[in-house]
Amino acid sequence: MKKVLWIDTETTGLEVEKHGLREVACLVEIDNVVVDEFSFNIDTTTYKNEKYISKYVRKAMGVTEDKLSEYNSSAVQIDYFISKIKKYTDLDDKNDKFIMAGFNVGFDFDIIEAWFKDNLNYVDFDYSFGYQKIDVLELVRNFKYLDLFETKNNKLETLCKYFNIEIDAHKALSDIKATKELHSVLAHKYVIKNKEI
Repeated sequence: MKKVLWIDTETTGLEVEKHGLREVACLVEIDNVVVDEFSFNIDTTTYKNEKYISKYVRKAMGVTEDKLSEYNSSAVQIDYFISKIKKYTDLDDKNDKFIMAGFNVGFDFDIIEAWFKDNLNYVDFDYSFGYQKIDVLELVRNFKYLDLFETKNNKLETLCKYFNIEIDAHKALSDIKATKELHSVLAHKYVIKNKEI
């Protein structure tokens, strides 16, 4: 059974060791069918004790420490996240793991892994996720290298505009739905239709 967790994270900055999660959105895909979707916000200060929020985040997303304090605590949200994962995987089976997928998903993988470690739940992370990843950004880079299409940059919003995919940028659930659709568009446009049968 193929299990993919499409995931997008919004954070308070770009340094995994320094910054933390403020929003997570996921699509649960089992054997090519999305069977669940969920999203939640986190008060980053409840696990990072973070007093600094990058100027980029303040400017681009209008997130302040006061806003973070309106979100549920890290402990509450990690329990919710794990309950969702356990619904679709058997944590006692080391081979029953999700493949994590997203746009520049290595960052999402690292920040989620750090979140589990900060909450003393690394075993659950290790049992839930394999190290194989599906990175749509890398697919984009490969196809652009092959001159299959060209855009002024590799931002998700730019790519969605090019391929006529609806997106409300920097909203995690919208971003991950757009990422999954972009993956499908790229696969059907440049891979599946050219496959020899």
